[in-house]
Amino acid sequence: MSTDDMVVVGLSDDAFATVNGRTVFEGPAAISSTPNVTVASRGPDGEALIGHAAKTDQTQDTFRHQLIRGGALSDGFLLTEFLAQIAKLTSNEQQTAAVVLVVMADRSYHLDRSAVKEAARKAWRTTVVTVPESQMAAIGTGQPLWDARGLMLSLLTPTYATCALYRSGEQVASSTAQSEPNEYGGWREPSPHQLIKAANDTIGRADAELAKTIRTDGLTVVSDIKEISSHQAQLKKEFRLERVVVHPESAKTAIRAGIKAVESQKQHLITHRYVRQPQ
Repeated sequence: MSTDDMVVVGLSDDAFATVNGRTVFEGPAAISSTPNVTVASRGPDGEALIGHAAKTDQTQDTFRHQLIRGGALSDGFLLTEFLAQIAKLTSNEQQTAAVVLVVMADRSYHLDRSAVKEAARKAWRTTVVTVPESQMAAIGTGQPLWDARGLMLSLLTPTYATCALYRSGEQVASSTAQSEPNEYGGWREPSPHQLIKAANDTIGRADAELAKTIRTDGLTVVSDIKEISSHQAQLKKEFRLERVVVHPESAKTAIRAGIKAVESQKQHLITHRYVRQPQ
């Protein structure tokens, strides 16, 4: 690993890690155990197993420790071990990356970013920058994120619905509605009602000027749930907005596109430690 390498870690229900755009890990944000606990749940060198390898039963999607569920971090201690294992996958040498960008589910970003940043610093021993998923999705779908007028974007994943307000490149407010567990230990997909709740909660946190702008300019929905397009008219009516647009890109694709745009300007991120408007 060279001194100008950039590592990106996606921390949501599904996690991933890349080095200069090359994927080195992709799977559930799950870990088998901490070291010195249950030999059967550790790897050949005594390490905790992560991702799909952390399944309690390889025929089912059940895991010993699911670190992030519904966009919320469940265990900060285990996250430190999880990121340590990810860090090993990003380097085969003693040198460290110049910067690590951690893309977090919005709810976890607001509640846990200090703990996540500290855990990532321990794992990589370098500069760590944390950003919310919605910011990457806004960049990835070409939204006017740095416009002083402001905008609202919604992310729909299989386990949560997030709405976020931005103005001049800064997140003003966000709200997340979690899906409900199903009888099989998984999650029900978010309903239009949950998206409406998250959006109304978010608009309620805006100042009068920004709230008026959102009512006029409307909402862009970036979704991993294809069926949401059929609810477009309902969403527009319930939101009482002039327009609701369901973007053709999935949430996952939009987030990855935003990350790619940031990676193209990694020298700025390394030097200034914040995400700027793509040129």
